[in-house]
Amino acid sequence: MRYLPIDIPKLAPLDFSGIQKENMDLKPHTKGWFDPIYVITEGQGFKKGFAEKNPHFFEWLQHLPVKEWVYASVQYQLKAIGPHIDMRMPNDNLDFYRNVHRNEPCGYRIVLNGSHNDVMYLVDDYGNKTYTKLPEDTNTYVINYTQGIHGTEFDEGRCVLLPACLVDDEKHKQIIERSVKKYSEYIIF
Repeated sequence: MRYLPIDIPKLAPLDFSGIQKENMDLKPHTKGWFDPIYVITEGQGFKKGFAEKNPHFFEWLQHLPVKEWVYASVQYQLKAIGPHIDMRMPNDNLDFYRNVHRNEPCGYRIVLNGSHNDVMYLVDDYGNKTYTKLPEDTNTYVINYTQGIHGTEFDEGRCVLLPACLVDDEKHKQIIERSVKKYSEYIIF
């Protein structure tokens, strides 16, 4: 499975005002695609001011199978994002890679702003694009993080939260099973 909407409540808008942007070490293939803000940095926890401005986020987080944080970033799209695989360097964090790989699809994404339909696409082994659809009752989906080739057409104002974390295997499995039953017509294999 390469794409699946997730059966959890929508995340309400977040307030990022005053959150310091960092120069992140973007991989050469992603430079210029988006303007990121880290809300969690590895080993440092949540950014100062984020928790105070977004208490609802921590209640909503209980719906995700987070076992341990690696990082979380909010990515503001600047232009079309070409086909790519998110986890290109598994050796950067082997524990994270192993956890994600055995739980695929495991790349949680939350669309905070932008279109829910016909913007993000997955690319098959022959180079064909299949556009995703996201139901109105959720703004969260998972993709195959370690092997899923995907991209996004330009969607002005698009903003996506990428929570990179080790997941609790059992809780993740339950979420996937529940989501498959509810959103079977949206799945992309």
